[in-house]
Amino acid sequence: MKNEMTAKLLNELQAPVVVAEILNGHVSYESSDYALSSLISDQKPDAALLSIALSFRMIIRPYIKASPILKASVLECMRIVEARASGFLTSPLSADTSCPATLDSMSSIAEDLSYVEELLDLAVNFFAAKDPLAMRLCALLKSQAHTHHMIAEVFCNQFASAPIAEPSRMQRMLGCLVSAANRNEPLSMQAV
Repeated sequence: MKNEMTAKLLNELQAPVVVAEILNGHVSYESSDYALSSLISDQKPDAALLSIALSFRMIIRPYIKASPILKASVLECMRIVEARASGFLTSPLSADTSCPATLDSMSSIAEDLSYVEELLDLAVNFFAAKDPLAMRLCALLKSQAHTHHMIAEVFCNQFASAPIAEPSRMQRMLGCLVSAANRNEPLSMQAV
């Protein structure tokens, strides 16, 4: 991922910046845990997934040689960020629940959150005797991953079975107008 995109993500998400400040010793975990938790909990699931993946990667990066699981976790975090960053920056998750793309995206986000939650659980166990700060940060991220996974699942379950409403006459007319304008065709009301 390009440095420019990483900078945009960090600026937009803020939670990984807080994690970096804690890891660097600029702020204490005790004075920042609530703020960090609030930052992530206030995000939509797509932003939370990116925040968690970027933060998790920062925490475990120094330990990747100590455990194959942590090395795999770093790779998984990188995969998630690479796959989702540009889409998030150009068009964050839509609130339009009738849009099938939103439902598909949310389902995929729920799967990734579930997987990251499992990896965080393994990291918590790994860090229990090695690094209490990393363990506490991973536990906080795991809790947020679980919460956002549940939110995404509820969204999917609630709206997957909801019928998609037939477009109104006005929506059909606007769709025809936009389509005609995009093709530089003369406008006709016949298609409506």
